[in-house]
Amino acid sequence: MRTALLRAALAAGVGLAALPAWAEFQTLEGTVAYRERIALPPGALVEVQLVDVSRADAPSTLLGAVTVRPEGQVPIRWQLTYDDAMVSESGRFAVQAKITVQDRTMFRTTQVFPALTQDAPKKVDVMVNMMSEPDMPGLEDTSWNAISLPGIELDTDRLPLLVFDAAGRVSGTSGCNRFNGGVEREGKALKFGLMAVTNMACPGPMDQQERAVFKAMEETVSYRIDDGTLVLLNAAGEGLMWLKAE
Repeated sequence: MRTALLRAALAAGVGLAALPAWAEFQTLEGTVAYRERIALPPGALVEVQLVDVSRADAPSTLLGAVTVRPEGQVPIRWQLTYDDAMVSESGRFAVQAKITVQDRTMFRTTQVFPALTQDAPKKVDVMVNMMSEPDMPGLEDTSWNAISLPGIELDTDRLPLLVFDAAGRVSGTSGCNRFNGGVEREGKALKFGLMAVTNMACPGPMDQQERAVFKAMEETVSYRIDDGTLVLLNAAGEGLMWLKAE
């Protein structure tokens, strides 16, 4: 391969001084999975890194990384590129992974998954664990900011907000107009009643965001709270809107 690189450089009229150190890039592939039977919300990202963990007394060195936007359910396939010149047979290397939503880590690796050397598998299948929060918020008396609404790019400066109270009412904002009204809840069943809404004109993108918020509320029949994230669900059990406790 080095000969081929040299010939290509000469053919292109590139001097040897312009060539980088003899880098031979290789690929490593595998999957990321988790045990929980839950779907990832829209906007989730899978970040995978190949690191050198040879020295226990020093931070790990990054050899390669890739970010994947998952399509479908786990396992999620990934492939990254690394410089083979940075790998020695006596070294120890590992794959780390995490799944994030809106910069919040939902899952991450909590054990070492060896790679490249010391009889490590050629295909590295990684298991990530759900990250727990010490104080899980309840539905009521909590302010919930929307973090994902399918088909809509949320305005991060004017996020939709829902606040439920113990008296069976909900208030909040679409990011444009404010609203309040009744809500029926029994167990995990949830149904929004008619809302009183302010009548402020909303510019194009905000109008789309507002319509999507009210449509999601209208179609909601149940909810769940996963790791501090409120998910409004339709009759088919599909997520309509994801909200994070403030």
